[in-house]
Amino acid sequence: GVACASCMPTVGAVTAAWASLRQHGLFMSTLTTFGQISAVFAMPVSGELCSSSLGWESVFYLHSVICFIAFVGWFFLYTNSPEHHSLVSKHELADINDGKSALSLK
Repeated sequence: GVACASCMPTVGAVTAAWASLRQHGLFMSTLTTFGQISAVFAMPVSGELCSSSLGWESVFYLHSVICFIAFVGWFFLYTNSPEHHSLVSKHELADINDGKSALSLK
């Protein structure tokens, strides 16, 4: 509910900056699959961990490690715009910005 709702403005901002106009739908659906994929992973793994000798506490430790790794990856790889990212080529940048107005590129 509340946690997912706070992600939606971020998904919109990232999509507007990083996706070409023809890829907006695919980009947004890819970014929002985290809710479904996380449950597919978390439920069976958590059940196994709870019934193992590691106990229920290991569920929190595992999820903390996964979240920390995702945070570190996001911190080092993400920039607010593709213009400032060192791994985006001029060709990719032209494809992303194709058809966007000058105002939306700021």
